[in-house]
Amino acid sequence: MIGGSDFAYNESNLCYVRRAVLSAAGEFGEVTGVYTKGECEKGELRCATYWLKSDPAAVEGAYYAHTFASEFEASSWIALQPSAVDAAVLPGACDAITACTKEYNPVCGGVRSDEPSTFGNRCMFMAAVRASSTTDGWSKGYVSAAGECTK
Repeated sequence: MIGGSDFAYNESNLCYVRRAVLSAAGEFGEVTGVYTKGECEKGELRCATYWLKSDPAAVEGAYYAHTFASEFEASSWIALQPSAVDAAVLPGACDAITACTKEYNPVCGGVRSDEPSTFGNRCMFMAAVRASSTTDGWSKGYVSAAGECTK
């Protein structure tokens, strides 16, 4: 995996991998890469998720979800996020149906660039973020407050 891309490259040796990493660095001169010997892992789709929060105990924060072709790719992407909180690799694509309880513990949040709205609970918010990943395999959202949104 190079530069946080959503697919792995098959290269015949480490020299070619280095070239690909340097090429991906572009004008900024910075990029990350993961190298393992052998063919790229083929596996079932996995949904990698994590939160970024200023305080790990806080409700507020940004939630990220990205579909990958394998467990290895999903885990590698999460490993590149040193500030990730509550990271998980879930089976299937991110837009797969998620079952949430009906308990009402509202959060105010937005999915992608949508206006904030009230979600019944944190699970329902995370499910909405993952469901919005259908077009390009990734999505993000943010929770701005515990409780219902106020206008």
